[in-house]
Amino acid sequence: CECWQLVINVARQSTLWYNPPGTQPAAEEVLVLGGQPVERVKQLKYLGIQLSDSGTLDAGLNARLRKAAHKCLTLQPTFSYLRSLGFRAKLRILEGAVMPTLLYGAHSWALTAQQEQRLHTFHMRCLRRLLGLSLLDRIPNFVLLARCGQQPLKEQLRL
Repeated sequence: CECWQLVINVARQSTLWYNPPGTQPAAEEVLVLGGQPVERVKQLKYLGIQLSDSGTLDAGLNARLRKAAHKCLTLQPTFSYLRSLGFRAKLRILEGAVMPTLLYGAHSWALTAQQEQRLHTFHMRCLRRLLGLSLLDRIPNFVLLARCGQQPLKEQLRL
């Protein structure tokens, strides 16, 4: 960096070291930049994606689900007050605002069956909320998806 007169702010830097599940963390080695040690962390947010030292997606998926749930909840009053707003328009708002928030970075995910199920459950909850339905209405997911003209989220992720 010094050759090109670049300066690294060591106070704002951190390192994340991968520790495979079931293994002991490596010895406490310290990365030193400019004579100062760089902080070692267990989780790191990089380009909007939450990374963890175990290499699992759980922390990142939890963050994505929280952000998408928040987005869905902020849109709920819009859907409730604008009864004249058609279903297709509401569905487009959901697809344009909530789903990109949920699926940001999904192209690089290697999901487990449990993680896929969590995403599918969230997607179904959003569609039910959009239609004003609850679980007590006892409408199966495949009927709900057909009514909305949607594919299961698992299928959408594979495309």
